[in-house]
Amino acid sequence: MREDEIKYTPSTPLREEATALEYLREFRPCPERDPFSLTIHDMEVLVERMRLVLDGLHEGEIPGKKLTENELEGLCRSLVKGQRADLPGMECSWAVLPPKFSPGVPGDALVDFVYRPTYLAASILTRVMTDHPEISERISGYEEALRRGYRFSTLRRLMGHGFGAEADRVEAMEFLEKGGVLRFLSERPEFSPEMNRLLREIRIEAIPERTGGG
Repeated sequence: MREDEIKYTPSTPLREEATALEYLREFRPCPERDPFSLTIHDMEVLVERMRLVLDGLHEGEIPGKKLTENELEGLCRSLVKGQRADLPGMECSWAVLPPKFSPGVPGDALVDFVYRPTYLAASILTRVMTDHPEISERISGYEEALRRGYRFSTLRRLMGHGFGAEADRVEAMEFLEKGGVLRFLSERPEFSPEMNRLLREIRIEAIPERTGGG
């Protein structure tokens, strides 16, 4: 497998494929398959399924019939337990790369398969902790994992890669907004000084754009 094979190229029916599946109930990194293009597809679908869980929480559909409170708790347990410790340089992320993945990861894939799922996982855990604290209180190490995930999320300042860097940052901010991260850290900035500082700086950077300034 070559580094240039690890490229995120979402297909048009990707969201439809993810939607056709049940809500994600357990976070597990994707196993490597041959050819590696199959692994890439599996990772794309897994990230999209994480996005659908966040959307469901944001829209009030979760917990519900399609993902019960017990199942949501199981997903959160798997996120806490599944925070990566086996990938050098990606510790404390929620990368969806195969276990013990060793080749170098190009910038676009780093964003798509390491940072994007980390933003999603951190947003899911935040939303559950604020809206359903009874779930997070039953899971050992929940807040510690979330703090570590926040810290990892700041390493790229939420920026993407290449020409789409700013668009990726906008998307990341949308995830964090849906997860209630901005509201949560405005009330508890000491929970993650690094993330709180970054979000404050991003808001300040955006002021000239909103006011029409240069």
